[in-house]
Amino acid sequence: MLLMGVESRSQTLATATAQTDSAIRQVMAAARKLGVDSTDIQIDYIHLDLAYDDKNHTTVEHYTATKAIQVFLKDTSRFQDLLSATLAAGANHIYGVEFSTSELRKYRDQARALAVRAAAEKAQDLAASAGLEVAAKP
Repeated sequence: MLLMGVESRSQTLATATAQTDSAIRQVMAAARKLGVDSTDIQIDYIHLDLAYDDKNHTTVEHYTATKAIQVFLKDTSRFQDLLSATLAAGANHIYGVEFSTSELRKYRDQARALAVRAAAEKAQDLAASAGLEVAAKP
């Protein structure tokens, strides 16, 4: 999963949000062009902020509009292509990258079986070092 976003600043709120929305649409289109299904792209969060002039604390200096999306990429060999294309399309923040498997249960079961086998081998080795044997049944 790639979590990325677009941030735009402008003296008007309407311009800042329009620029962010336009760039996010381009970023999402770039991901779809690389074969990412629309259902694997979703808005993660939206944030609006304003900054006041340092001299006159009642005058708005600029507005900041931020929008972030999550892109779930099933073919990780395309990760660099996705990253490059979305940055070129207008993403200007990368908030995080997370690699995971859709077969987590399968791999956890395999790891558990290997851990049990390793524990049994360790018990045999420890017992042999002490001149003892591990009983087949308790």
